[in-house]
Amino acid sequence: MCPNCGSFLIKKDGFTKSKNQRFKCKDCSKKFTFKNKNKSQKLYTSYIKDKKILNALAKENKKCLSTIYNTFKLIKIVEPTKLKLKEIILLIDTTYWGLNFGVVVFKDTISNKFIWWHFINRKEKLDDYILGFKWCKEQGYIIKAVVGDGFKGLAKIIAPIPFGICQFHMLRAVITKLTKKPKSIASKELLALSKELTELSKESFVNKLNAWQEKHKDFLNEKSIDENGKWRYTHARLRSANHTLNRNLEFLFAYESIKDLPKTNNGLEGEFAHLKTKLRVHSGLKLENKMKFISHYFRLKNEQR
Repeated sequence: MCPNCGSFLIKKDGFTKSKNQRFKCKDCSKKFTFKNKNKSQKLYTSYIKDKKILNALAKENKKCLSTIYNTFKLIKIVEPTKLKLKEIILLIDTTYWGLNFGVVVFKDTISNKFIWWHFINRKEKLDDYILGFKWCKEQGYIIKAVVGDGFKGLAKIIAPIPFGICQFHMLRAVITKLTKKPKSIASKELLALSKELTELSKESFVNKLNAWQEKHKDFLNEKSIDENGKWRYTHARLRSANHTLNRNLEFLFAYESIKDLPKTNNGLEGEFAHLKTKLRVHSGLKLENKMKFISHYFRLKNEQR
């Protein structure tokens, strides 16, 4: 890895006077040697993988704390690089630390490798995903299908690539509208049906949903006068949950017609949980150091797979 830009596109470039192998980065054209590569990279790998804090690393390596700290300051944020893959099926999502800072991640479910990541200091936007798909196209990847969380507009920007919505994300969306303990019988039945999403085929689920809609048709269409004297649907949140399910039926069962397409993006959610557990050990990191940690976590995971 280039110590200047973090690129893995490097080549041998002769030797120094002291007969150390010299390398040249194909991206930034900088020349360098790896005199301290093994030590610094080994330390940082231990910092990430073994959840060792700086004090523990200093004692274990018989170094002062400032030496460890200065060594880590030289570590660069790793940028995504082209992997030796051709066809990929992407799991895409964004995870956050705090209200705004987060990372948009694309992971291939076939190779189980991280394809692309992008740090943001705000809420995710459709443009962030467009940037990722554009990068994948430039690298020559063939995207067979995509599984996401149903972020509005995703299916349109990747068309005609098949798109599937994570069924667990859909369940969470329904729970948000109905709550975990709804009071009405209709709401309880719809919530129970939503929890069967991962167990039912599209045909079975649609039949049950249609039967529920017919059973509670009058209840769904009930109206009442609000405080402004206007007629409104009495059970607006229930209608909204029902509409959400109906609107996304096409994408909820995309896996039935596409080979190797998962029902959920749990393969990515699990990675987020694991990453946050490791990062929680090193509380109080500044934003740049947090970005270093996260990007090197992705790099290490790719090297292991």
